[in-house]
Amino acid sequence: MKKSVLQLAIVCCILYNTSGQETDSLRAILLRSTGSERVDILTQLSKLLWHNAPNQAMVFSQEALEISKALKDSANISKTLRYIGAAHYYLGNYDSATVYDIRSLGIALKIGDSLLISRGYHSMGIGQNNLANYPSALEYFIKSKNINEKIGGLGLANSLNNIGLIFGKVGEHAISRDYLIEAYEISTKTNDKRLQAHIQNNLGNSYLETVELGVAREFFKGALKLSSEMNNIHFKSTALFGMGEILFLEGQFDSAHYFYQKSLIASQSVEDRKGISKIYYLQSKLLNAQNKTNEAIAVLDASHAIAHELVLRYQLSENLKLYSDIYQKNRDHQKSREYLMKYAMLKDSLFNESTIRNLFLIPIKVKEENDRITLAQQQSALQSKSYTNKLYVIILIAIAPLIVILIVLLRKNFLANQGLRKNNEELQRTQNLLVKSEKMASLGVLSAGVGHEINNPLNFIRNGALTLFKKIEKDNKGSVENLKPYFDIINEGVSRVSSIVKSLSHFGKVGVDMDEQCDIHEIIENCLAIMNSEFKYKSEVIKNFTRDSVTVDGNDGKLHQVFMHILSNAEHAIEKEGTITISTEVKEGMVVVSIKDTGVGIPEENMHKIHDPFFSTKGPEIGTGLGLFISHSIIEEHKGQIQVSSDSSSGTDVIINLPV
Repeated sequence: MKKSVLQLAIVCCILYNTSGQETDSLRAILLRSTGSERVDILTQLSKLLWHNAPNQAMVFSQEALEISKALKDSANISKTLRYIGAAHYYLGNYDSATVYDIRSLGIALKIGDSLLISRGYHSMGIGQNNLANYPSALEYFIKSKNINEKIGGLGLANSLNNIGLIFGKVGEHAISRDYLIEAYEISTKTNDKRLQAHIQNNLGNSYLETVELGVAREFFKGALKLSSEMNNIHFKSTALFGMGEILFLEGQFDSAHYFYQKSLIASQSVEDRKGISKIYYLQSKLLNAQNKTNEAIAVLDASHAIAHELVLRYQLSENLKLYSDIYQKNRDHQKSREYLMKYAMLKDSLFNESTIRNLFLIPIKVKEENDRITLAQQQSALQSKSYTNKLYVIILIAIAPLIVILIVLLRKNFLANQGLRKNNEELQRTQNLLVKSEKMASLGVLSAGVGHEINNPLNFIRNGALTLFKKIEKDNKGSVENLKPYFDIINEGVSRVSSIVKSLSHFGKVGVDMDEQCDIHEIIENCLAIMNSEFKYKSEVIKNFTRDSVTVDGNDGKLHQVFMHILSNAEHAIEKEGTITISTEVKEGMVVVSIKDTGVGIPEENMHKIHDPFFSTKGPEIGTGLGLFISHSIIEEHKGQIQVSSDSSSGTDVIINLPV
């Protein structure tokens, strides 16, 4: 074992200077460059320093941006904005990175530069992936891939690599490796060592997930060698903790600790807070395996603080599961259960069946969007041709000596226009079908949990409109009354969308406050509004609401989850047609809510299992078995009770009691 560690340590110490020499050379050229040439050198320096010195990279990008603005060079403005976003990303400032990425992509779309658009989509995908919004991330990466397939270049390998990462995150390892291997083959042909090291790390992690340790070790060794040669500390750190994970799984704890520590030092040297959070998690996992539970909790607290600050949802879920395991080992079953519940709730939002199914809808949606654009272009061409023919007829009428020829041409033109109208009608019908199909795909993605992301661009629109109005008002010295109606229209549209998102926002709350005023009637109405499309085809909802106040103290978001789970179960229980009766009353200081359906009841032999985690009668393709488990835990947390009675002939009745 010692010999193996020594050999790997020697690999870690391979001398590297290629990147440093390139940086020094560019700095020398920078001293005598001006204008566009200086912008090019600054952006090259920024890209070289992203991983190892993101603060310096941002300084170079900011200077490049100011020069580009002075030159009114839109392409370089878009490029430097994206580079500033990348520097923020590697510093862990993900919100700022997203703002710069949006600005960069907006300019690229405006000037129609395919390369910049592709890279803008790619940057947006990275941001969404980091926030664990996998459907949105996959959509951006596929759009980037489609453009790169047309224009060529290294961008295609990057897009394929990131598409592979998305599928790996949701456990589709076979699909993930197909994309990663294709990306690696392209990077090998183009001799892009940076990308080769990145993909080798990703392949190592993929095989690590399926515990194919020998294959994983070879990929991490390759990544470690390349990253050391290039002095890429970020990729080197990833390879080091990958090697540590392999040794951990093999039971070589001392060797694993050695590699984790090397990785931590590397990540700290470049202020890679995301990497630091991951390594703290791995060290905590190692300490727990060594029965050093108190030390494990302290290290895990450090990981969790960083993950919470950076909104690293995937890392947060891993931490919550480890907390549960550590407290279980300490025999603190209450805390273990609390963390298990939090883990189950977060994991359900990240990896539910709907999210995974919707990933496979994204390529279809993107293709339909491209088809729609092509269809619109064809319609525009047909209309243009029709206008040309009409103009031609007018000119012919003005030429009297050619009246006979005019009659013949008019007849031909008439027949041609008939054909155009027929084709246009056919195209319109096809477009309607495509639009309906696109709406269905979009609705699927929205239901996977991306509704809460709508508010950010809405705020950009509202604030942008206000700023633009004030700017115009200032430039025109107050004479903008004729423009005010247009800005009112924008604000009205934003307000309408905000009101829709508001209903969805209740389901995205993850706060811990238990002193919110929660109107039970309002919560039920919100849930019914969200599930209206499910109910209206087969279920009649009957509401027998009391006129008394049904406001309780608690957590609004969690209570929304409870009633959504129960109403969803009621809807699934009704196979064809039936009723769902919702009754409320205030009795002996308790708000009593009854939700009764006329669907298929729960067999008597399963009644004692319904509150167990992962127990489900729906089958794996529909349910995860966590709904009633989470609901029961939340109601207990609110000092209430939940009772379930069921009969195979009359359906199920769920009664919830909450203290006023």
